[in-house]
Amino acid sequence: MEELYDGLGLIQKNVKVTDGEIAKIYRDLHDYAGSPDNFAPEVHAAINNMPGLFEQLACQIAGERSSSSATGPARTISTWAWAAAA
Repeated sequence: MEELYDGLGLIQKNVKVTDGEIAKIYRDLHDYAGSPDNFAPEVHAAINNMPGLFEQLACQIAGERSSSSATGPARTISTWAWAAAA
């Protein structure tokens, strides 16, 4: 976007973009993101694993809601830290 619309000038100008240009930009971004040449294999693996992580996180949240409040804050911090590291 910055290259197409003069870098920071995009913020300072009233730039008109057609629906076709928007569609092309999104197609190009999608193609770029889908190419294994543009990201390390571990990045693609993390992206492909996202659906499983959402399910795992939902189960952890449900477990937190059913646990006692005495262990809540400390357990929540360690659970979220583990999820972020995974």
